[in-house]
Amino acid sequence: MTLVNVSGRWPLVGRDEFLADFQRLLADPSCSGVVIHGAAGVGKSRLAAECAEIAERAGWRIGRAVATEAASSLPLGAIAHLLPVGVDFSDPTAGFTAVAGLLREDGQRPVLLIDDLPLLDAASGLLLLDLVQTETIFLIGTARHGQKLNDAVRDLLSADAIHRTDLNELTIEQVSELLQRTLGGPVARQAAHEFHSASDGNPLFLREMVLGALASGDLENDGEVWDLRPSELLGRGPVGTQHLSELISTRLTATAPQGRLLLEALAVCGELSLSGALTIASTDDLADLEAAGLVRRHTDQRRTSISLVHPLYSEILRARVPYLRRRGILLAQAELIEKHGSRRNSDVLRTASWKLAAGAPVDPDLLIQAASLARHAHDYGKVVSVLDALPPHRHTLTTRLMLGEALREAGRSADAETVLLEAAASANNDHEKLVIVVARSLNLFLVQARTDKALAVIRQAYPDLPDPVMQRALNVLKGYIFAISGRLTEALHLLEDLEDDIADAANPSLWVIGTTIRGGALAMSGRPQDGKAISQKGYEAHKGIPRATHPAFSLIPMIVSLSENGELDEARKVGEQAFSELVSARAPLPRVWIAYHMGRVEWLAGDVASARRWYAESVALARSQRQMMALQPALAGLAAAAAQLGDIPAAEKALTESLEHPHMGVFAGEERLAEAWIKAATGSLTSACEILFEAADAAAATGYVTSQIMVLTDAARLGSARQAAPLLGELAQQCQGPFVQDRAQLAAALAADDAASLLEVAEHFHEYGAHLLAAEAATAAATAWRRKGRPHKVNAAVQAAARSRTYCPDVSTPLLRTAAVDTPLTNREHEIALLAASGMSSKEIADQLLLSARTVDNHLQRVFSKLGVTSRRELGINLAISTPPTAHDN
Repeated sequence: MTLVNVSGRWPLVGRDEFLADFQRLLADPSCSGVVIHGAAGVGKSRLAAECAEIAERAGWRIGRAVATEAASSLPLGAIAHLLPVGVDFSDPTAGFTAVAGLLREDGQRPVLLIDDLPLLDAASGLLLLDLVQTETIFLIGTARHGQKLNDAVRDLLSADAIHRTDLNELTIEQVSELLQRTLGGPVARQAAHEFHSASDGNPLFLREMVLGALASGDLENDGEVWDLRPSELLGRGPVGTQHLSELISTRLTATAPQGRLLLEALAVCGELSLSGALTIASTDDLADLEAAGLVRRHTDQRRTSISLVHPLYSEILRARVPYLRRRGILLAQAELIEKHGSRRNSDVLRTASWKLAAGAPVDPDLLIQAASLARHAHDYGKVVSVLDALPPHRHTLTTRLMLGEALREAGRSADAETVLLEAAASANNDHEKLVIVVARSLNLFLVQARTDKALAVIRQAYPDLPDPVMQRALNVLKGYIFAISGRLTEALHLLEDLEDDIADAANPSLWVIGTTIRGGALAMSGRPQDGKAISQKGYEAHKGIPRATHPAFSLIPMIVSLSENGELDEARKVGEQAFSELVSARAPLPRVWIAYHMGRVEWLAGDVASARRWYAESVALARSQRQMMALQPALAGLAAAAAQLGDIPAAEKALTESLEHPHMGVFAGEERLAEAWIKAATGSLTSACEILFEAADAAAATGYVTSQIMVLTDAARLGSARQAAPLLGELAQQCQGPFVQDRAQLAAALAADDAASLLEVAEHFHEYGAHLLAAEAATAAATAWRRKGRPHKVNAAVQAAARSRTYCPDVSTPLLRTAAVDTPLTNREHEIALLAASGMSSKEIADQLLLSARTVDNHLQRVFSKLGVTSRRELGINLAISTPPTAHDN
């Protein structure tokens, strides 16, 4: 387990706007206080303490008190220590006046911080109200929602001079930021979602849950991201510490007996209808629980349901309900639903789930119906648990298919294959045989990365399914596999005769599969605008038909089409939406691929740090779900991002691991970006470009035009613009969209040293959101203008480069490092300079580049002269490279 200290004070996240408002209110003579309202654990006390520290730093005198039930038994008990000594309160009116006079003696109002204002006694409330209204003090207070108030405290909280603020729970984005800042590194989005869901954004609960997960080893760092163990991701959420359990238990048990019974029932069942709740507790009991902030009501059309207000309440309270009582609750509520008739689909699923949890027999027809409903909701774990309870003799091809698909989506591919083979034995007609072929081939291909075996399953089906409609369906399935396994040209040929509309399709499910992947294939072949239109059609159709895979999976081709068309911000929005939907649905298989494609979007955008985080998340998910197909491309992407960020050890580690997994062929050529950028980072630009041109040939041979464009663009950026420019120019004439046109223009402008063209294309890249390319183009333009003696032009280009660099501050590419040199280095000088700065001797450089040591030394002398340096160490500083001390520093 990776050790990290998170037991100290956690940073405040999402409260900047309030703190800015507080400073303004503190300086406002008409304001005499701020009271922070919110639920227990939401961070009121922490925020109030921060406010007091702000006031103290500004020179205010600070007094602090905490109101408690014990202190409230005595008048002024909680705040006595804050009052001037010697005041006689036998006459309260005179005493209050004396307090105000003494507190004003030095001419400055003190700031009083009082936690839990509702627990103050009435005398304290009256005195504080008087001090606030006479502008004697500035009050900072906290108040928990649902607390009972005496009249004096109610008047204090509603005073005109008191500013009220309601503190809400943290959003998922704020939870993610808080976790990252606290743990000191990136946190997997899935883990952030789990923590947010389980804590409901409550900072106190979140803190205890993180501490508990660290202590148990459930929260770990794999070297790239913090993530929860797979058992936590697919089972219950993180529960937290014993301290948190005791805090919540104390609150939940401080209720009337019938109220406690209802809380237990809600914890066991999750949610009850209002009529079901009223069989356990009275209307008054329910009202008391709601007023105490323990339960909430939901209204859906004519039905009102009751649930616990916080997910952790269910976790902790359920663990304390004895088994027999838990069983009795479940059976009683299931019987109640059956007695009144299952009026909604959710009733069927609840009844079956409750009976299974109670260990009671369930009607097989009810189990099958419940499994179908769970499949429709993409609740794969529920499908598996329900169908596992179905007696073997009641299984049919349909139930086995449903079970096999759910096992696949849950990452249990081997179990899925076993179940699907059993289903195949009971297939009686061509349609059933085809359905099994589809399920088996996708399981073998998408999860196990056994492309040859998946294609063999399809190939063996051709003789068994001679009908032309079936043959066409098999072609679609084969085209799907070809499109993402290195045979894009063949895939497009197989998919070109798909019907225009799902209404005309003989097999709607396969039409969705074929149309969706055809959209992605068109985008990858250089037709992103066509791909975008077709991908949208496939996604909309997917939402309208029952399929095991979540519709968000069909957004992947849309992400590819948008990003290749230069619509990077929109691609990012679509990907974030898809990922969030898949997290909510607990669908890990498609989430692996969404994360991978989001990494690719960020790579194109030049936000390499974000690309690295997405690729790392894809790798972590693929490992936990044993999705072998995704590991190679995700690891290769991770390696490339780490290399471009200068983390060579991490890049080499990820690259080595990627080579241990089968190359699936998707985005052919891009898998070599990591090799090239590792070479570039260590100064071997010639070798890097050789790798990229080989990669471009591989991409061209398989039809992945967008990959060819990507690697050729990088070759131009790494010093081979003259060789890459004509190739990119030809591709730009064949492809759709402005993004490829501008990458071709970048290469041509670099080759021609055309400053005006470089600055123009930098502006285009900035508009797309391709900020790293924009920064490089603008920096190169500045160099060209400087060389031509155009200082005003130089300033404009430098400003454009600085604007784009703010979006990618962690990246330092060779083009950015050397483009600002007054007298530019040639490609060969640049390469030798980088190698020398990395610590290599002249002989080592000569051996690597197949030159003589004398030639290397001559190049180095010219480099020293151009850069105005006298040693290799100074050379490293000039090129922003950390140069190790060597014997060659001369």
